[in-house]
Amino acid sequence: MPAEDGNWSTIYDRFRAWARQAVFETVMNAMIAETGARGDVDLDR
Repeated sequence: MPAEDGNWSTIYDRFRAWARQAVFETVMNAMIAETGARGDVDLDR
């Protein structure tokens, strides 16, 4: 890992916190909604 990101346990702790807080799910849903609104993806498949 790059030194500016901190040590591995800090990165892991941050990842676990974001996973528990549904950060990744929120970002993915926003991306899907945006691409759907643009017509860039077929959401019916």
